[in-house]
Amino acid sequence: MKYVVGFLFCRNTNQIVLLRKNTQDWQHDMLNGIGGKIEGNETCLDAMKREWKEETQDDTDIEWFQFANLLGKTSVVYCFKAEVDTLPILPSENDVGEEIIIMDLDDAIQSSFVVNNLTWLLPLAFNDRNVKVVASF
Repeated sequence: MKYVVGFLFCRNTNQIVLLRKNTQDWQHDMLNGIGGKIEGNETCLDAMKREWKEETQDDTDIEWFQFANLLGKTSVVYCFKAEVDTLPILPSENDVGEEIIIMDLDDAIQSSFVVNNLTWLLPLAFNDRNVKVVASF
């Protein structure tokens, strides 16, 4: 299976957009990035753009940068980041009832409510602007 996950960061406020997930048991009630499965012949970038629009109802043209690939035994997750000066106006929840959370990046990294890999994935994404990493899980 192939997946994407993306993190939108605001340079001016040091805030990040996350979702409080409710659709999968392993991350139920935890905070994670925006993302999901890559469909059909989509590129990972096209999937990231589609997932952003589907999960946030926002059609802002965001420039996503792929910064890491997480390789599992049967799956791969393509990780994206984007930086903007001002976050778009987003609804409080998406169409499947997942809460859209905007929080300080440092608070997200230290939160016990983020999925485990975000404690190292978020610093990797936003502390070094030009690094691409491949990691196994």
